[in-house]
Amino acid sequence: WIIIIATGLGVSALSLTAWLLGGSLFCSVASVMMYFNVCYTPSMQTGTRLLGSTFALREFWGVPAMLAQNAWLIAYLNVPNYDDKWASGLLLAFAGFTCVFELCWQFAPFVLLLQLLSLLGAYILACLPRQQLGKLAAAGSLGTLAALLLSFGNGMLLCSPFFALAFGVAVAGLSPWPTKLVGRGGIAEATWVALVAATLGAGGQQLLVRLASSKEDQHVLELLLQKLGIIPPFASFDANLYLQSPEFGFLSMQHVREATSAGALPAAVVALAMIVV
Repeated sequence: WIIIIATGLGVSALSLTAWLLGGSLFCSVASVMMYFNVCYTPSMQTGTRLLGSTFALREFWGVPAMLAQNAWLIAYLNVPNYDDKWASGLLLAFAGFTCVFELCWQFAPFVLLLQLLSLLGAYILACLPRQQLGKLAAAGSLGTLAALLLSFGNGMLLCSPFFALAFGVAVAGLSPWPTKLVGRGGIAEATWVALVAATLGAGGQQLLVRLASSKEDQHVLELLLQKLGIIPPFASFDANLYLQSPEFGFLSMQHVREATSAGALPAAVVALAMIVV
């Protein structure tokens, strides 16, 4: 029953997110259908030790939490007034489900890093105000701090690039310095915020790694270096073990051809061009 309830919460959050993004019931129904199609395909069932149609267990608990966290994020981005109490409540819910997501799945910080980079990109493209970017980053930092307390100081969470970058983005987004130094809005402010966030994020992450003496996620960097050919094969046992699975290799051209023939890749290119223009 716990698994059924968790799945129901996740699917409900996905449906709400798709409805808020697409603005129609069709988007909500289509997203839920695609979710079940992905989760119950034979390729996904091979990742579990249970019999029958089920989702891979290691990611199972993270998926509902991730979908719920995204739903709170989209709800906050769609509020008409960012300063009212409703928006503050959505921010707290976003922070809470960020914490739950990180507690459910050890690789959640990498997904959250991509989410934060997307929000930073939205700000650079003038689609998100700087103050709201800073508040979202601060909420992500708050959720990670709560997860650190509840997990008794998880070293992988503490030294994750997401935690450090979220702190850097929060400082750059909420501080009054950009307006005083380079003026309000424009490419100058966006460049300043991005540089400050990247500097604080990179410096903070390296500082935390050295203070905590944590090497729990070192294999992630070694995996990337081995894929790029910077370090020789078999230099890292963990990286070499991961690369035995095709999912950790480079994207094959077959996936690109399928996305092109289905129209997904051309649509994404057109959408990106429209956003930039």
